[in-house]
Amino acid sequence: MFDLCFSNMSPRNRNTEPKGVIMDAREGMPMASAGCSGCGTCAGNCPTKAITVDDGWRVDLGKCIFCMDCAMVCPDGCIEERPAPDYALTREELVVSADTDIESLEKPLDPSVRRMFGSSVALRELDTGSCNACEVDLNCMSNQFYDMHRF
Repeated sequence: MFDLCFSNMSPRNRNTEPKGVIMDAREGMPMASAGCSGCGTCAGNCPTKAITVDDGWRVDLGKCIFCMDCAMVCPDGCIEERPAPDYALTREELVVSADTDIESLEKPLDPSVRRMFGSSVALRELDTGSCNACEVDLNCMSNQFYDMHRF
């Protein structure tokens, strides 16, 4: 029994990815180009139902898990990966379409807002069936060693 445990802990038996693969992970959002026919195949295959095509192609980044399944099933091949905004100030700003100006979403904060909420932190975790390591890391952020309140 212990031989199996020790052999699994050995570095040569671990499945690892090169640093380049990990660092080049997807950080973009799906976006349909002007050639979208509005067929709805992407919306039907979206696991979180983040895409709507009723009155133009739109994606809700609050629901999207950035899996890019929509791009793989698009019969027209018009869904591409574009840089996603780093933050949004309102829930409505998370619903984007092809004519949304992403740079305008990332406008600087008003000085009065920065003064009031400058040291506030809100962490959002999307757990899609993981090993719970991310949840443990978030819980550790508030202990005495990794005190996030000091930032």
